[in-house]
Amino acid sequence: MLSRLVLGLPRSGSTWVAQMPAQADAIAYLPEPDNPFIWGHAARVKWGLGAYPVVTAAAQDGLERLWTRAFTVNEHAPTFVGRLGRRLYWPHRHSATQPRSRILPRSKQAMLALGLTLAEPASPPRSGQRPLVKTVMAPFCTDWLLQRFPVAAVGVRKQPLNLVASWMQRGWGPPLADEPAFACSHDPREVVGPLLPKMEFPPAPDPHETLRRLTWELGLMAACLSAALDRAGSMQLQHERLCIDPEEGFRVAYDHLGLGWTEAAEKFLRSADRQGSAPYDVRRQASAEVDRWRTRLSREEVRIIRSVSDNFPDAW
Repeated sequence: MLSRLVLGLPRSGSTWVAQMPAQADAIAYLPEPDNPFIWGHAARVKWGLGAYPVVTAAAQDGLERLWTRAFTVNEHAPTFVGRLGRRLYWPHRHSATQPRSRILPRSKQAMLALGLTLAEPASPPRSGQRPLVKTVMAPFCTDWLLQRFPVAAVGVRKQPLNLVASWMQRGWGPPLADEPAFACSHDPREVVGPLLPKMEFPPAPDPHETLRRLTWELGLMAACLSAALDRAGSMQLQHERLCIDPEEGFRVAYDHLGLGWTEAAEKFLRSADRQGSAPYDVRRQASAEVDRWRTRLSREEVRIIRSVSDNFPDAW
């Protein structure tokens, strides 16, 4: 059975995009089965690999189990063991990386360890028939995903000023700082060289230049994701263009994914086009999102971001 996959980076608008095709008939939606801060099994598989893993021979078995389950509709209710593992893991999910887990009291370390041990892979709920999965943590393994599994994929791109401004608003720093694959290399370009064989881009800025480094790392991630989607012939949606004319863009996406437009899609599109209140609320006044960066960035921040993002012209 052909599955559907929506890919983007964190804060790229991928949740809004993914929840649109999730309104199609007989779709079972699963958000971010590879997110270690949501799913204990993802944390266990990614232990030592980081949140944004680069696929290696040692990592493939665990990643294959995770994604095979993600693309398989769950015909049975979660087991008692799985529910227990999730209950033990959830309170400590933000300490799911090895360095952070060491600062927990021993009793909580034990609960986290048991939760990780009992955690089961996430799978779409049994209410649907065709899986639709969303991920924001696969920029460096998209090639492997699209080659290994029969999926129709759609990527989400966001222009750099909006993307970086959104990360800054959340208080997030450069995402690759603690990634094992990059910590072992003096030059991050060496790690992703096979993923971007024809691209030339400047060395990474000094980590102390936080805004330059953040923009550079997001550009690297976006470039890897975009290149993999291009190689697979997958559709890429530009977030700001979607905001200008959501219905037309989403109808094209529905066609690409082999889905039929529904009244539920129309209703969701209308209900989501208003300002939400929570940080991860998908409700947004779409037209206002196009130039959101203007109220979030100073003139100097805009200059710095553009000076770096221009080196990744095909990423955004």
